[in-house]
Amino acid sequence: INAEYGKEKPVPPQATSLRPADQVYKQVLFDGRLEINDFFVVWDDRFLGHLEKPVAAFDTDNIPFHRIRQFRRRRSPDDDDDAEKDVVWDRNARIDVLKNK
Repeated sequence: INAEYGKEKPVPPQATSLRPADQVYKQVLFDGRLEINDFFVVWDDRFLGHLEKPVAAFDTDNIPFHRIRQFRRRRSPDDDDDAEKDVVWDRNARIDVLKNK
């Protein structure tokens, strides 16, 4: 008889669910605590690879949400678009720092 049968096993952190990209996109757009101009979306283009664009200029009509790989936030409002940014949501790394904000 297996003594472990029926006992709950702890769920590893990577197995927890990750919010879909469209929910994160809507949070950035509509959450008044977030400044939309500080956020950028990174998506996987079939021909050009990974591309980045400000969330405010992202075209949801021509780029499907399943292609989004990351959302990033500029570190300082004074940074330009080419400055280093912090990852706030990452599909592959299963990062979502905006989830409970």
